[in-house]
Amino acid sequence: MRFLRGLARVLLVLGVAVLVASYAGAVHPLGDSLAVFRLWLAGGVAVLAVLAFGLRQRWLGALSFVAASFAAAPILFAFSVTGPLYTPAPGDSVRIYSKNTL
Repeated sequence: MRFLRGLARVLLVLGVAVLVASYAGAVHPLGDSLAVFRLWLAGGVAVLAVLAFGLRQRWLGALSFVAASFAAAPILFAFSVTGPLYTPAPGDSVRIYSKNTL
């Protein structure tokens, strides 16, 4: 049991550290790469936080769950927008322009 508590603590600290590092895109390019997986990281941290609650590490679990919630909330809010963001008027056409920046 003691091993599981230590393992959960290490995984939670690493998970939250990687989640925080995903916001460091302005400092280092690795932050931009991690930001792609931010929702998955937040989900993993939330699952580990629930595990920490089961292992009686309430403070660590609560803080990790709050961090995961704050990371996932803007992404989930963006997904919850109903309908298209731009609706063309009848007779209007939509032009899509794409450019490879490499």
